Amino acid sequence: MKLILTVFLLLFSLFGSSQSIQSVDKINDQMVFKELIKNLEDSKSILLKNISDAESIEYRKGMAVSHSKLAIVYSYLKESEKAYASTIISSNYYKETNDFIGLAESYADLGYVIKDIDLPKGLDYFRKALSLGKQHELGELNEKIYNNYGVLQKMKPDLDSALFYHQSALAVAKKYNLVHAIPYDLNNIAVIYSQKKMYTKAFEALRQSDAYRIKENNDMNWADNLAYRADIYYDMAIADSAIVYYSQSLELAKKTNFQNLIKFCLERLSELHEAKNDSDKALYYFKQLKAHNDSILTIETNNTIATLEEEFDVANKEQQIAEQNIKMLKQENNLYLILVVFSISIALSIWYFSRLKRRKKEELAKVHHEQELEKANFEKEFIEEKLRISRELHDNIGSQLTFMISSVDNLVFVEKKEEAKNRLEKISNFGRSTMKELRSTIWAMKNDGGSHIELITKINELKLSLPNSIQVEVIDSLQSKITFNSTRMLNLYRMVQEALQNIVKYANASEVKIVFSQLNSIVSVEIIDNGVGFDTSVNSQGNGLYNMRKRCEDSDASFSVISSKEGTTIRCEMEV
Repeated sequence: MKLILTVFLLLFSLFGSSQSIQSVDKINDQMVFKELIKNLEDSKSILLKNISDAESIEYRKGMAVSHSKLAIVYSYLKESEKAYASTIISSNYYKETNDFIGLAESYADLGYVIKDIDLPKGLDYFRKALSLGKQHELGELNEKIYNNYGVLQKMKPDLDSALFYHQSALAVAKKYNLVHAIPYDLNNIAVIYSQKKMYTKAFEALRQSDAYRIKENNDMNWADNLAYRADIYYDMAIADSAIVYYSQSLELAKKTNFQNLIKFCLERLSELHEAKNDSDKALYYFKQLKAHNDSILTIETNNTIATLEEEFDVANKEQQIAEQNIKMLKQENNLYLILVVFSISIALSIWYFSRLKRRKKEELAKVHHEQELEKANFEKEFIEEKLRISRELHDNIGSQLTFMISSVDNLVFVEKKEEAKNRLEKISNFGRSTMKELRSTIWAMKNDGGSHIELITKINELKLSLPNSIQVEVIDSLQSKITFNSTRMLNLYRMVQEALQNIVKYANASEVKIVFSQLNSIVSVEIIDNGVGFDTSVNSQGNGLYNMRKRCEDSDASFSVISSKEGTTIRCEMEV
């Protein structure tokens, strides 16, 4: 009988843990984005308790998921440091378990929550998330990553990049039929168009979003869309229309207890009435805003008191239960049961602390190994970058400076002043050319990257140095703005430059077309001339073709040449 009772106690303990795991998971599943931001203080309290419950049963996955959601809440509450700490906890768990989808989402969350503290670092975390997306299939998670990355691009501000990533998020949402996400993406696109003063497109994006919101039949989401419409009129400086929509949004926000939106609408209404010199209404909304902020503070205080009271009640109940158990044991005089429970407690304590010690040791070793690996990768990338810069400067600038130095040295042997003057003029012109080369190299390497439009602008500058007998036309057939990293920018520019130099020297051409085109995700850069052509099986143009091929392939692209008596086409194709 005593043995059966002991086994029953152990099984009851295990069953209780299982039930607790299900409870933690259920709350995490319920706390979707819409619920998180509806009432931030309530969400914070729920998640903190869920984390405490998960900690009590050592359920690390439950803790990680809760912390990732709590980071979003802290971010909206402008408690960026707490948001950062919560995201670090969740990302560490995903690293340890090789959960690449969870890790990518965690990196994106990290980037988003520290954007107000350190925007460059936030962008860097998003690049890590995007890099994981290239290595592993993230599926619908890309919608969240692209959308939030667009928010950071807007903060830079880089409105073109922000628009690109919000549109990419919309494409993913439509691909996976994420009907809950589509209106959010469309609203963000509307914001960017509005800030770019493209108001017609902004209203069109919002109109599409409205169509989804109508189907949802959700007052809170409709309040959000009304505020976005008011924002566009606000950007257009049409105060009366903005006031109408902010007022409508405010009423629905109050109805649904959408705290953040209530505060935002009150701020805007007070500001707009003040701008209209309507001091009575401005003061009216300002007083409402102050009352709203005071109520939020009261809710926070009440939540803190409630939490303390709850902890006190729990402690009280535990004490009462303990006293009842002791009383029962004394009444039954069951010394054996006390000894069994005590022995099990000692054994479990020893097992728990030994396991905790072993886990700590393993974690420290793993962290140390990851730090060493990260340091080695960084050093490798740094050395490769140094070599690339050295090669660029040596191949282009170094050879030209060497020529200038030797030319200056040779002036010693020139006897005629006129000839010396001519040579000095040549050296001067060559120096200017070298300076242009240096500026082009610095231009391409100083930034993380640039758009194809910037590249076309630099290519157009090359036309100025070509003979008037050659007509060069740059044709942009790309479907949208394409961004290249610094390596691709420099390599494509040098490839076009090398091609134009070869055409001038050998092709005897009168027309050259440089065409940027796109088919699905493949972008192509073509240099087409109407010259005499050459035999592609024989390298009749020195190192020119080799250099062009090398630069193209260094950009993770494929290189091809087609040449005949009617002309030559050089093509570099890459995936973007």
